[in-house]
Amino acid sequence: KASWVMLIAVACLGGIGFTMSIFVDTLSFGDQAPEITARLRDMGKVAVLMGSLCAGILGSILINIVHGIESKKVKN
Repeated sequence: KASWVMLIAVACLGGIGFTMSIFVDTLSFGDQAPEITARLRDMGKVAVLMGSLCAGILGSILINIVHGIESKKVKN
């Protein structure tokens, strides 16, 4: 049986899909000078990777919490 916490945990793990974010980042900064564009793209990639890392960690923590709660319910 699914709960809201499980749904939120899976949604957090869904935040890992950073490939599309990097693609959009690449398209977003094309009109500036080349040195500015390169710096903005690098900053965008780091931001996307950090966001993906945070989403993965949060999703994993929530799934472990839910798993622990569900395991205790089954044992009782």
